[in-house]
Amino acid sequence: MSKTISVVICTNLLRKKQLRRCLLSVLCQTTQPNEVLIISHGVIDKKAFDFVRAFKLLRIIHTNAKNPAELRNIAIKLALSKIIAFIDDDAFASRMWIENILATFAKNSPAIVTGPIQASNSSNYWSKFSELLVSPISDGEQDCWFVIGANFAINKHFFLQHKLRHSIMFNYGEDNQISIAVMQAGGSIRYSQECSVFHDYRFSLKDFYVQQKNFAKYEYFLMRVQQYNYFGFLEYVRLPYLLLPIFIYRNFLLLRKVGARWMIGVLIKELSVLIGLAEGIFAWKEFYRANAVEIGKLRAQAKKLN
Repeated sequence: MSKTISVVICTNLLRKKQLRRCLLSVLCQTTQPNEVLIISHGVIDKKAFDFVRAFKLLRIIHTNAKNPAELRNIAIKLALSKIIAFIDDDAFASRMWIENILATFAKNSPAIVTGPIQASNSSNYWSKFSELLVSPISDGEQDCWFVIGANFAINKHFFLQHKLRHSIMFNYGEDNQISIAVMQAGGSIRYSQECSVFHDYRFSLKDFYVQQKNFAKYEYFLMRVQQYNYFGFLEYVRLPYLLLPIFIYRNFLLLRKVGARWMIGVLIKELSVLIGLAEGIFAWKEFYRANAVEIGKLRAQAKKLN
């Protein structure tokens, strides 16, 4: 782990044009990465990357991984650098992304650095509202609780030292799961506005609804897995049922900031969250039976780290 920074692009090969754009943005940084890993769910045609042959440390890795969480675990094992930066294949990095990530690690020594995601194209109301909600944590730099999944970098030594990994049972919200694990291990998550990437927001209304519903469903599962011990809330058994009013209040505050024209985004998001939460409550027993061993491991790890 003598190298400085590895960049990992996880892909399911469904967005080849965006993947090419993402790779170019990584290779055109003011500070060059020591290596770039493209880790896929299937087999990539390596000829598609002939245009970057000069960059000798491009590694293309084929896997049978089921979801992004599993791909990221593989990347942490294989990356050679002390710092590993993750970016989605349908995102692309700002010119000083790597330089600013390294600067943030140097100043603060966090376990994770994350940053905002900016829309790369004109958005519809529901997608624009989601972008406004999740991206601008602050106007500068500060510690935060949650990683922004399409844009974050980790300290590999911290992850190996505490045996942290993304749990593969979460198809949505795996970034929240790893955020909790990092905090339980005594690490910090540092948000910097300067570590920004651009991301495509082209959700149809149906796709947005499904995404937000599943986020809420898996967030409920995550709370139950953690036995409600959510950042110091202890075992407050009613906490999962407060998800909806918490989201509504947070969105109300944002609504006051951005104006009534985004009300459609608020309504769609809250309806999605309500349905997702209900699905999570009714599906918990089945989820627990299917993942009992993995849940036991996460709970044991949480007790050990705490």
